[in-house]
Amino acid sequence: MGKGEDKEMIRRRERQIRLMKRIILVFFCFLLGFSSAVAEKMKRVPIESGINPPAKISPFCFWRMEYSGGKEGKYKPFLMNDKNGKFKKLSGFKGKPRVDLKSGIYCSYGSPGDLRGNDLNKSKEVVSPDGDQSIRFYWNMTFADDENNVWLILKNTKTKREEKVFYPGSCMGLVSPLFWNGPKNLFYFMVGGGVTTDSSSGLFQFDVSDKSFLYVGTTNGRAFLSPDNKWVVWETGRMMSECGVGYKMYCTHLVLYDVDKGKNYQLTDGKSVNLFDHWKE
Repeated sequence: MGKGEDKEMIRRRERQIRLMKRIILVFFCFLLGFSSAVAEKMKRVPIESGINPPAKISPFCFWRMEYSGGKEGKYKPFLMNDKNGKFKKLSGFKGKPRVDLKSGIYCSYGSPGDLRGNDLNKSKEVVSPDGDQSIRFYWNMTFADDENNVWLILKNTKTKREEKVFYPGSCMGLVSPLFWNGPKNLFYFMVGGGVTTDSSSGLFQFDVSDKSFLYVGTTNGRAFLSPDNKWVVWETGRMMSECGVGYKMYCTHLVLYDVDKGKNYQLTDGKSVNLFDHWKE
């Protein structure tokens, strides 16, 4: 093979590479447009601006650690009060934070990981409080943000009749069932998205009555339903863009979701880590 043929082969390969790049670019533009169209089908709950929580929230205990000068402080216990929506420091509190954020390790799904199970494409079945219904998930483990690869299976436990409902969003194949809100016939779950260390999860509400999905918020943290079924407190997880303090040091805030009004209220702010502990008895 002569030098002229070598140069022609190099030029041909360069043209092929340029063509392949254009095809990939067009493909990704299509995916972005399609993802946006799917997202429009699902209502997303914004977080109300400012720290202005409802006055009559169910009180709960949580941990708070503040960054000062780029350094981590100590975790201190607080109580979110039900009288004015403010929190106060607790004394004589026995316990310790359940998630270690100092090492940069996040318990992304908390205890719901047990419900997700070890199977690569299905979750465990979660039965409603009255025992009449159950929900489980199937998905395709694609490790990419793909559409139409997650479906929810709603079963009548008495008749054994099942109904398949597609989740109308993108997912990389990670779904974590959370809990039922029995009186309101709602179910909560998390869906993983993103393929990097900066990946996040979406907290969703499924209304069994009309088979609709609601995007409550973006989180890598955990979520907790109040004993009276009126509130969901969820942790924002890594707030990288809003509050990056240093290497593997990020803020985590608490947000309160009002189930009846369908509103999110931010409860904590600043350069701090806030972790839910338990509802006050």
